[in-house]
Amino acid sequence: MSHSFTKIHATGNDFLCFKEEPLNPSEVAKKTCHRRFGFGADGIVYPSVSEIADIKMNYLNADGTIASMCGNGYRAFIVFCLKEGLLSGTTFKVETRAGVIESTLHEDHDVELVFTSYHEEVSPPHVHSTTHLNQPLNLEGMNMHVMSMGTLHGMIIVDDPFHISDALAHRLCTHDFFPHHINVNFIKIIDQKNIQVRTYERGVGWTYSCGTGSVASAYLIHHLYEGSSTLHVHVLGGQLEVKQTSLGWSLKGPAHIIGEGVMV
Repeated sequence: MSHSFTKIHATGNDFLCFKEEPLNPSEVAKKTCHRRFGFGADGIVYPSVSEIADIKMNYLNADGTIASMCGNGYRAFIVFCLKEGLLSGTTFKVETRAGVIESTLHEDHDVELVFTSYHEEVSPPHVHSTTHLNQPLNLEGMNMHVMSMGTLHGMIIVDDPFHISDALAHRLCTHDFFPHHINVNFIKIIDQKNIQVRTYERGVGWTYSCGTGSVASAYLIHHLYEGSSTLHVHVLGGQLEVKQTSLGWSLKGPAHIIGEGVMV
């Protein structure tokens, strides 16, 4: 059975967007996202009907596992739904596995979404024992702050995010302390308004950008390292803006259509 898709990237985080649920989504994700034997992507996304929002977003990582939320994937999803006529206007409510998340399409075509639910304290079964953001874990000789943005994130302050070995990043991501693994963000503080972030994502590996990871990193820097309430997050795929709002923390950035294809 063939499926058509649109490939979209959001600051280098790339996705294959399907108009309806593919047959066996997990296998489709593994097949189509492969960088050599597929079309190449960090994950797949497709819509379904929501009873509590305008639409529901379904997201799977490149390894076929389900992710509760993906900030960059969300922006790509909005652009895709507008292209396909599944959404209209400039404000949206989207159901995700992490809850309903509202967003706005700006005049510059950037999409801004607002996270109203996040947790500084994380408890089992997501972690081996309860953690708190302001009490970092010492893992593999590094201090990791942990929080949930609807998906689990660890943040580590480093001098250079681009000189972290694949082996170390993988060991941290799959550490026994995290039964279902964790996204690991390596952060360099440039100044009070700018940070550089590189993310090793569970189910994917190194990414050019991670939306929820950028928000978690900005949240950490603001609360514990005297960062501004508006932070420019520099990622390999570009730049994102994360800021504190009256409702929570917002993520603003672009999403661009690359092209279309058919899976056979």
